[in-house]
Amino acid sequence: MKREVVVFGGPGSGAMVAQSLRRLTAAGEAIEAAGVLNDQLPIGTTVGGATVVGTFNAWDELPAHVGFIAPLHKAKVMQARIARILSLAIPPQRWVSVNDPNALVADDAEIGAGSYLAPFGLVDAGARVGRHAGIWPAGQIGHDCVAEDFVFVGRGAIVCGRCRLGTGAYVAAGAVVSDGLALGRFSVIGAGAVVVRDVPDHAIVAGCPARIIGRLDPRDDPAALP
Repeated sequence: MKREVVVFGGPGSGAMVAQSLRRLTAAGEAIEAAGVLNDQLPIGTTVGGATVVGTFNAWDELPAHVGFIAPLHKAKVMQARIARILSLAIPPQRWVSVNDPNALVADDAEIGAGSYLAPFGLVDAGARVGRHAGIWPAGQIGHDCVAEDFVFVGRGAIVCGRCRLGTGAYVAAGAVVSDGLALGRFSVIGAGAVVVRDVPDHAIVAGCPARIIGRLDPRDDPAALP
């Protein structure tokens, strides 16, 4: 019996995950897309080959065997996005990770529940990725990195070895994080940035080398965050 998975999202990330699920099904994996939950699109809308079956709050109307994934990463609003996910109070056992068949995960790497690894993404040897992470196409998490919950690594971004990424850290497309660095909780690394020193919690950095250009408000952190 295939594990049915419903995706929280829309035409961007939701469609990408739904398409990965279709590829996994075609490859003979016991998993398939069973629909999409979206707060704006009408029921019946097609997203990545899957159909919108309700709003986010409709998750508890679905059968108990259905699993979920919520690839809702977006720069500068991760605090609010995480608060929304946590507010749904979905049981931990119902979150499902999805690794596209064209992604690469080292044998000893770990990826937490509810995470998504997109086509040509890489999680290298000894890396540990937490829950609800998103590694977008050609994004890389290097060897022996620790990425906490809700981390995002964008298209073509490279996090080199032995780095630590705090909860909600966001690495935008094409950025490079040098070896052994720490990215703080809810830090934001701008597109194409080259990070050569640790980044504090809630800092927004950009440029080459990356410098702080702004900060998020720590008072916006989700109260229920573990």
